[in-house]
Amino acid sequence: MVCLGLGKLALFLAFLAGLGLFGGAWVASGQSSFCVRCHPGHEAIWKSSTHRTVECVGCHVAPGWAHEVESKIHSLRNVGVFLRQGVEVVPGETPLPIARESCQGCHASILRVNEIGYSDLPPNSLQLLGLKPAHRLHVVDHQIDCVWCHRGVAHRDPAQIGKYDRNVPTHEDCMVCHDAQVSERFQIAVFGVEDEIDCFRCHPAYQPPYEG
Repeated sequence: MVCLGLGKLALFLAFLAGLGLFGGAWVASGQSSFCVRCHPGHEAIWKSSTHRTVECVGCHVAPGWAHEVESKIHSLRNVGVFLRQGVEVVPGETPLPIARESCQGCHASILRVNEIGYSDLPPNSLQLLGLKPAHRLHVVDHQIDCVWCHRGVAHRDPAQIGKYDRNVPTHEDCMVCHDAQVSERFQIAVFGVEDEIDCFRCHPAYQPPYEG
């Protein structure tokens, strides 16, 4: 009887220990300090970005319990690779998707205005072209993810950002969709200008200025 009681006690203590380890791992894997152990090459760039105060999971894990559980499984897989190979886990060619819902968790107000005002844009950028990005048109109407335009907000090489403290889309970013070809998805009538006239007739090629 005594042995049986001790066995149950040991089993119960083992269960508590396992539960504690599981809970600790669950919490730890949600911290950026956990992520950079396998991705050390991204830490310095992230810390120099405008999103340095945001935890990795704040962007890379979409809201909701299902996405959080999926991220834990992904984290364990990365830990396994790191322990077996002892090298940095290099992300695949296709980066982890970042849901627009994650961005809107902090930038919800962006959809309450139809267009960004010129005062919100850095000088000598889109202002010169007379363009004001309509976020609701892109995000709500066309379901375009924020990172399609704002690429590398946390992982872009600082040398490529230029002098602005904001992530301003480059000409190449816009040209993924606005490729100077008439598209049914982006039909825009501008003061009677014929549709076959390409975009660059009114909006010349643009690149943000870089500090030399």
